[in-house]
Amino acid sequence: MSKGGRVYIGLTVLFALVCQTFLIRLEKGSIHLSMDAWHTNVDPTFFKYITHLGDGLAFVAVVLILLAFRRRGAMVLSVVSTGVAVLLLVGVLKQVVFPGVDRPWGFFEEGALRIIPDLKQHTHNSFPSGHTTAAFALYGVLAFWFNRRWISVLLFLLALTVGYSRIFLNQHFLIDVFVGSMLGTAIAWVNYWLFSKMTHPRMRDRLF
Repeated sequence: MSKGGRVYIGLTVLFALVCQTFLIRLEKGSIHLSMDAWHTNVDPTFFKYITHLGDGLAFVAVVLILLAFRRRGAMVLSVVSTGVAVLLLVGVLKQVVFPGVDRPWGFFEEGALRIIPDLKQHTHNSFPSGHTTAAFALYGVLAFWFNRRWISVLLFLLALTVGYSRIFLNQHFLIDVFVGSMLGTAIAWVNYWLFSKMTHPRMRDRLF
C-alpha cells in the first residue's frame, strides 16, 4: 500500500474510533440534538456549498481535471470505477437493504431542529450517507494515487468536512456519516488495488 494510502486509512480509522466512543454510549437522536445545539449561531453558508463536493458531479470534475493533466489511464479509470461503485452500493443499501430509514427531519418532531434557509430537508433514506461515502471514496482513491502524506491529510480533511456538513445541515445522523466513511474508504482501496495492478500500456500511460 502507498504511503498516502496508509495515512488516509489511518486517519479514517482514527475518525471511526472517535465516532464509536459516542455511538456505543449514546442514542443517535441524542447525539444529533446535542450537535445541532452547537450549531445554533453558526452561519450555514460554507457547509451548504462544501457539501456538494460529495456530489456525483465532483467525480466528473475530477476525471476531467485528471484527463486535462494527462494522468495515467489506471488512475483516471479507477476514479470512474469508484464513482460507479459508490452509486451502485449506496443505492442498494438505501433502497433495498435499509429502505426508508428516517433522516433527522423525519425522525424528530417539528420544531426540534434548526431551520436552515433555502435548503430542502429530506426525511427518508438516511442510511448510509451517500455524500459521505462518495467523498471518502473519491478523495481516498486520489490519496492512494498521489502518495504524498500531506496531500492525503488534506484530502482526508476535505472528505471529513463533507461528512460533517451532512450532520450540520440536518441531512444525516452521525452513524450515517460514520458508516459512509468506512464504505467510501473501502471502495477507494479496492479500486486503487485493482487498477494499480494492471500492466496494459494504456493503463500506465495517459488515455488520450
